[in-house]
Amino acid sequence: MKLSELVNETCRASIPWGDDVMNIEYYRHASPAMREKAKEINGWTEEELARRIAAKDSDDGVVLSLALSLASWDVEDEEGNPVPITENLLRRLKDEALIALCKEVFGFNAIPQEPSPSESGLSEGAAANVRSLSTTS
Repeated sequence: MKLSELVNETCRASIPWGDDVMNIEYYRHASPAMREKAKEINGWTEEELARRIAAKDSDDGVVLSLALSLASWDVEDEEGNPVPITENLLRRLKDEALIALCKEVFGFNAIPQEPSPSESGLSEGAAANVRSLSTTS
């Protein structure tokens, strides 16, 4: 058995999305293929990639880790052309789609969210007031 067979192992998953399904393939482990993919798609140097990986605990790092982990998906544009997986594209996804991808690939939701009113102990009205205050300051 070759080491590359162990390192580059991928998993497949189907994520329900409305009446459709998003099919993905992702790397189970970090691999050289992930690094090369990131440099090729984003046009990064090895130094830029290292800087971005160093920010792995930030939101930027989570999105980058997701972009690196996804080997492929069946997402298409309106003309039916395949859409490449990039960090910038993942940032533009709806929160629900990003969360679903993180749960599948990482096994948990890596994207921080505001607690629901019931989790924060606030009524819906009080939570709405807090949200409006935080967006106006």
